[in-house]
Amino acid sequence: MIETRDGRLITLLRSDWDLIPVEQRPEEAKVGYGYFLYQTESSDGGRNWSEPVRLDLWGHPPYLLRLASGNILLVYGYRRAPWEIRAILSRDEGRTWDMASLRTVHTFNPGNLDMGYPVAIQLEDGSIVCAFYGYSTNDIGEKTPRGIFASVFDEKWLTGDQGLK
Repeated sequence: MIETRDGRLITLLRSDWDLIPVEQRPEEAKVGYGYFLYQTESSDGGRNWSEPVRLDLWGHPPYLLRLASGNILLVYGYRRAPWEIRAILSRDEGRTWDMASLRTVHTFNPGNLDMGYPVAIQLEDGSIVCAFYGYSTNDIGEKTPRGIFASVFDEKWLTGDQGLK
Protein backbone atom coordinates (compact mmCIF):
# COMPACT_ATOMS: atom_id res chain seq x y z
CA MET A 1 0.00 0.00 0.00
CA ILE A 2 1.17 3.52 -0.70
CA GLU A 3 -0.23 7.00 -0.12
CA THR A 4 -0.36 9.30 -3.11
CA ARG A 5 0.47 12.99 -2.94
CA ASP A 6 -3.24 13.84 -3.17
CA GLY A 7 -4.01 11.63 -0.15
CA ARG A 8 -5.39 8.55 -1.88
CA LEU A 9 -4.33 5.12 -0.65
CA ILE A 10 -3.43 2.62 -3.34
CA THR A 11 -3.05 -1.06 -2.72
CA LEU A 12 -2.26 -3.85 -5.14
CA LEU A 13 -3.84 -7.26 -4.63
CA ARG A 14 -2.78 -10.66 -5.79
CA SER A 15 -5.52 -13.01 -6.92
CA ASP A 16 -5.62 -16.72 -6.17
CA TRP A 17 -8.53 -18.67 -7.52
CA ASP A 18 -7.74 -22.10 -6.07
CA LEU A 19 -11.03 -22.39 -4.15
CA ILE A 20 -13.19 -21.73 -7.21
CA PRO A 21 -13.75 -24.57 -9.72
CA VAL A 22 -11.78 -23.94 -12.95
CA GLU A 23 -14.92 -23.70 -15.11
CA GLN A 24 -16.25 -20.87 -12.88
CA ARG A 25 -13.06 -18.80 -12.85
CA PRO A 26 -12.65 -15.62 -14.91
CA GLU A 27 -10.60 -16.09 -18.07
CA GLU A 28 -7.51 -14.43 -16.57
CA ALA A 29 -7.56 -17.00 -13.74
CA LYS A 30 -7.33 -19.95 -16.14
CA VAL A 31 -3.78 -19.19 -17.32
CA GLY A 32 -2.01 -20.66 -14.30
CA TYR A 33 -0.69 -19.84 -10.87
CA GLY A 34 0.07 -16.21 -10.16
CA TYR A 35 -2.64 -14.41 -12.04
CA PHE A 36 -2.92 -10.71 -12.59
CA LEU A 37 -2.46 -7.91 -10.09
CA TYR A 38 -5.51 -5.85 -9.14
CA GLN A 39 -5.49 -2.25 -7.92
CA THR A 40 -7.91 -0.65 -5.51
CA GLU A 41 -7.97 2.87 -4.05
CA SER A 42 -9.37 4.70 -1.07
CA SER A 43 -9.87 8.45 -0.79
CA ASP A 44 -11.11 8.38 2.81
CA GLY A 45 -8.19 6.93 4.71
CA GLY A 46 -9.05 3.31 4.03
CA ARG A 47 -12.65 3.26 5.24
CA ASN A 48 -13.99 2.62 1.74
CA TRP A 49 -12.26 1.10 -1.27
CA SER A 50 -12.93 1.17 -4.99
CA GLU A 51 -13.83 -1.95 -6.91
CA PRO A 52 -10.52 -3.70 -7.74
CA VAL A 53 -9.35 -3.12 -11.32
CA ARG A 54 -7.24 -5.72 -13.10
CA LEU A 55 -3.86 -4.39 -14.26
CA ASP A 56 -2.08 -5.70 -17.33
CA LEU A 57 0.60 -7.05 -14.98
CA TRP A 58 0.68 -10.79 -14.42
CA GLY A 59 2.32 -12.11 -11.25
CA HIS A 60 2.69 -11.51 -7.54
CA PRO A 61 3.40 -10.53 -4.85
CA PRO A 62 3.66 -6.76 -5.36
CA TYR A 63 5.68 -4.15 -3.48
CA LEU A 64 5.28 -0.37 -3.90
CA LEU A 65 7.89 2.33 -3.22
CA ARG A 66 7.82 6.12 -3.64
CA LEU A 67 11.04 7.20 -5.36
CA ALA A 68 12.89 10.47 -4.75
CA SER A 69 11.69 11.67 -8.17
CA GLY A 70 8.09 11.32 -6.99
CA ASN A 71 7.39 8.35 -9.26
CA ILE A 72 6.05 5.13 -7.78
CA LEU A 73 8.02 1.92 -8.27
CA LEU A 74 6.32 -1.46 -8.33
CA VAL A 75 8.40 -4.64 -8.05
CA TYR A 76 6.78 -8.07 -8.23
CA GLY A 77 7.42 -11.75 -8.94
CA TYR A 78 6.58 -13.20 -12.35
CA ARG A 79 5.82 -16.78 -11.32
CA ARG A 80 5.88 -18.61 -14.63
CA ALA A 81 8.51 -19.01 -17.32
CA PRO A 82 10.78 -17.12 -17.57
CA TRP A 83 10.54 -16.89 -13.70
CA GLU A 84 11.47 -13.27 -13.07
CA ILE A 85 11.44 -10.36 -10.68
CA ARG A 86 10.06 -7.36 -12.57
CA ALA A 87 9.91 -3.59 -12.01
CA ILE A 88 7.69 -0.88 -13.48
CA LEU A 89 7.01 2.82 -12.84
CA SER A 90 3.92 4.93 -12.39
CA ARG A 91 4.57 8.57 -13.26
CA ASP A 92 1.05 9.76 -12.35
CA GLU A 93 0.47 8.74 -8.75
CA GLY A 94 -0.61 5.20 -9.59
CA ARG A 95 -3.33 6.13 -12.05
CA THR A 96 -1.46 4.27 -14.83
CA TRP A 97 1.61 2.05 -15.08
CA ASP A 98 4.22 2.91 -17.73
CA MET A 99 4.60 -0.31 -19.73
CA ALA A 100 7.65 1.19 -21.49
CA SER A 101 9.43 1.17 -18.10
CA LEU A 102 8.74 -2.54 -17.45
CA ARG A 103 12.09 -4.26 -16.81
CA THR A 104 13.34 -7.64 -15.66
CA VAL A 105 15.34 -7.19 -12.46
CA HIS A 106 16.38 -10.86 -12.18
CA THR A 107 15.67 -14.16 -13.94
CA PHE A 108 15.77 -17.49 -12.14
CA ASN A 109 17.04 -20.21 -14.47
CA PRO A 110 15.82 -22.77 -13.73
CA GLY A 111 12.82 -21.38 -11.92
CA ASN A 112 9.75 -22.55 -10.12
CA LEU A 113 6.72 -21.14 -8.27
CA ASP A 114 8.59 -20.70 -4.99
CA MET A 115 10.23 -17.33 -5.70
CA GLY A 116 9.51 -13.64 -5.45
CA TYR A 117 8.47 -11.57 -2.44
CA PRO A 118 10.52 -8.57 -3.59
CA VAL A 119 11.08 -5.50 -1.45
CA ALA A 120 12.92 -2.35 -2.49
CA ILE A 121 14.56 0.69 -0.97
CA GLN A 122 16.12 3.74 -2.60
CA LEU A 123 19.49 4.87 -1.25
CA GLU A 124 20.68 8.47 -0.96
CA ASP A 125 22.72 8.15 -4.18
CA GLY A 126 19.54 7.20 -6.10
CA SER A 127 20.38 3.50 -6.32
CA ILE A 128 17.48 1.14 -5.77
CA VAL A 129 18.22 -2.12 -3.96
CA CYS A 130 15.65 -4.83 -4.61
CA ALA A 131 15.87 -7.96 -2.46
CA PHE A 132 13.91 -11.13 -3.24
CA TYR A 133 13.69 -14.83 -2.49
CA GLY A 134 14.37 -17.80 -4.74
CA TYR A 135 16.31 -20.96 -5.47
CA SER A 136 20.02 -20.86 -4.82
CA THR A 137 20.96 -23.90 -6.93
CA ASN A 138 20.02 -25.39 -10.30
CA ASP A 139 18.49 -28.38 -8.50
CA ILE A 140 14.86 -27.50 -7.82
CA GLY A 141 13.07 -29.73 -5.37
CA GLU A 142 11.25 -29.75 -2.06
CA LYS A 143 14.49 -29.72 -0.07
CA THR A 144 16.46 -27.47 -2.45
CA PRO A 145 18.21 -24.58 -0.68
CA ARG A 146 16.62 -21.18 -1.11
CA GLY A 147 18.30 -17.84 -0.74
CA ILE A 148 17.82 -14.10 -0.55
CA PHE A 149 19.15 -12.24 -3.58
CA ALA A 150 19.50 -8.57 -4.41
CA SER A 151 19.76 -6.51 -7.57
CA VAL A 152 20.82 -2.87 -7.70
CA PHE A 153 19.52 -0.47 -10.34
CA ASP A 154 18.35 3.10 -10.60
CA GLU A 155 15.46 4.97 -12.13
CA LYS A 156 17.44 5.76 -15.27
CA TRP A 157 17.63 2.03 -15.97
CA LEU A 158 13.83 1.81 -15.77
CA THR A 159 13.50 4.64 -18.26
CA GLY A 160 16.04 3.11 -20.64
CA ASP A 161 18.79 5.68 -20.07
CA GLN A 162 21.38 3.22 -18.68
CA GLY A 163 21.94 -0.41 -17.76
CA LEU A 164 21.46 -2.44 -14.60
CA LYS A 165 24.20 -1.72 -12.06
